[in-house]
Amino acid sequence: MDSDALFVLAVRGPWRAVLLDRGGYEVADVDECSFTSVRPADLKLAVVRDTALPIDDGFGPRLPIEYREGDMALYIEGSTFDRPADVQIAWYRIEAMAAGLTMAGEIATKVQPVNT
Repeated sequence: MDSDALFVLAVRGPWRAVLLDRGGYEVADVDECSFTSVRPADLKLAVVRDTALPIDDGFGPRLPIEYREGDMALYIEGSTFDRPADVQIAWYRIEAMAAGLTMAGEIATKVQPVNT
């Protein structure tokens, strides 16, 4: 596979930013997150696609234990967050990264169609 085709496979999306609690369950939105019941250090952030997207396990959407290599672009443990503002700043950056990867994938696919 040439480098252009490999690039398309690496960035094709859509990508999605996800905010997770300590158990790996998706939290709807950082603005809706109650920092009175959830400590910032207990949250995790990820940029995922396809097989790494949260799936409902009967208790709510949760990050899958197994997923295809390359379907998670970024994963940040909450232990780096001391304050709610740290989570919010990181969340906005993660959303921007997911949007950027999605856009790059759309552009690349138009230039170099690849069968996956």
